[in-house]
Amino acid sequence: MEEHDGLKQAIEAAQAMMDETGYPGKPEFAEAIAVAQAVYDSPVGADVQAVLKELRLAQVRYYNSQYTRPAVAQKVSEVDYNLKNGVEKYVLRVDGRPFYMTNVQVRLDKLYGYEGWNDTELESVMKQAASDGFNTVSIPVFWREVEPEKDLFDWRILDKYMGWCKKYGLKMELLWFSWSSGGRVQYLWNCNGRKELRTPDYVCSLAGTSEFNMLKTDFEYSLDWRDKKLRDRERYVLSEIMEHVAVWDANNGIPHVVVGVQLGNEARAHGRNTATSAEIIDYYHHVGAAVKESKYSVWTRLNCVSYETSGRTSANEAKRNNGGTNIDFVGIDIYGTNASKVKGNMDGQLGTNGKNFRMIMEIDAKDSNSPVYQMAALAGDKSFDYYNYCVVDGNALYGADGHKLVEREHIGEVRQRNKMLNLANQDIAVKAHGKGLYVYNYAGNSVSAETGLEGISFLPSSSRVQAVAVRHSAHEILLLSTARGTFVLPATMKVADVSFGYMDEEGRWVRETDGEVVNRKVTLNGTACVRLEIGEEGTGEESYVVNPEFNNSYMVDGAPY
Repeated sequence: MEEHDGLKQAIEAAQAMMDETGYPGKPEFAEAIAVAQAVYDSPVGADVQAVLKELRLAQVRYYNSQYTRPAVAQKVSEVDYNLKNGVEKYVLRVDGRPFYMTNVQVRLDKLYGYEGWNDTELESVMKQAASDGFNTVSIPVFWREVEPEKDLFDWRILDKYMGWCKKYGLKMELLWFSWSSGGRVQYLWNCNGRKELRTPDYVCSLAGTSEFNMLKTDFEYSLDWRDKKLRDRERYVLSEIMEHVAVWDANNGIPHVVVGVQLGNEARAHGRNTATSAEIIDYYHHVGAAVKESKYSVWTRLNCVSYETSGRTSANEAKRNNGGTNIDFVGIDIYGTNASKVKGNMDGQLGTNGKNFRMIMEIDAKDSNSPVYQMAALAGDKSFDYYNYCVVDGNALYGADGHKLVEREHIGEVRQRNKMLNLANQDIAVKAHGKGLYVYNYAGNSVSAETGLEGISFLPSSSRVQAVAVRHSAHEILLLSTARGTFVLPATMKVADVSFGYMDEEGRWVRETDGEVVNRKVTLNGTACVRLEIGEEGTGEESYVVNPEFNNSYMVDGAPY
């Protein structure tokens, strides 16, 4: 009886899907629905479970029939380690261009699975994230969301996420949480009486059963990091995901929405599921091959609980130096910190180590100092990702009134910094603090003038105002501020032209309004970027260097990034 009712529900869902869409595979899908209906009407002697499975597979085939263009093999993003042509630090590149992420993790999964938000409400969250100046969103994707039953792949949730990103001009880091959050299997749904795990039942069921080795068979469940069968299956599933991302991209104008993949979530021991750093790295090196060998190659990363970061990083660098790794970089999740630590080595957990690109992958977004930390991270030559955007886990930039977002007081400062960083994004991506870039008031606690890049000082209007100066070329300097502040130029600097504007994605200056230097001062009245064109007689290097750590020998006049 239960199977019979399940078939009825599946037929109704399939019919509704066909009525609402017009994909090329409609005739075949209609036939599959008719076959299922006939079995439902006369179920005696029929294998209802097999018919139900075939109807679901037919639904998948119908959905996928909309994708008529094949995937094209391409490298969408990478970590660039070549410190040449004015590049001063390891750089993330998207479509070959330097890319500095203004990034936030958005827990769409918990909004629908724990809080009961609908698609319209979820889309409004994505729209607001774009409005707040984020150029990238990190979105978890779970095993059950893409493979609800073994060998039955359902791309509707992933496609919805990618579609919203494309619509609102966002890049997406796909956080492949798969089965593990901290080595545990947790709930995907825990709302309105519905409970489902983040895994399909063949991987881990609520009853604690699995095709793989279970080391904890009740909540919070755990599998086995040493289980090669599990590792192989996860690699296969992720390869199917990447193949679909490539197909989706080819059929949606090649927007290259997905730019990175996180492998797992804070992979670590849980209960009897012990694992060393080397074993964790081995596991995800194997799984990460699914990304690197796909037709849609992007950077891969691994996030770590704070005090486990150094060990994971060293293990990954050892693998890099011994045949290579499919994990591009390892980063830190940190809660409870200060600007000095963010700029520095995070208590020894995120120091420089081989070719590891340094990234703060989670940090408490509800902390009113988190916007300050965003700039401290830049001063420490790190990338930065807020956790999280809204409502869940008590760490969010936004609270909620029912299903409506409620701003925290510091969201305005987040918007300022996102806007500023995006005004000269590629320059900020390639220049290092103390070389071709300087972050003023990185700790967000001073109202005093500070001298930085090439003798240029900055006086903030309040202690929370932060600023950046960047050497764009031999004859161009960019000055940026989060809010009102004044830059004071050295007497030896001869300025030929001043203008307000921004750098476009081709690395070209877009002039919006004229600016001026008054008594060697350039004042920005709000979040803005100013370009100084330096005259020939004002390019003498020695006149600008006021700090021995500054070294302008990197400059190549006119060299591309």
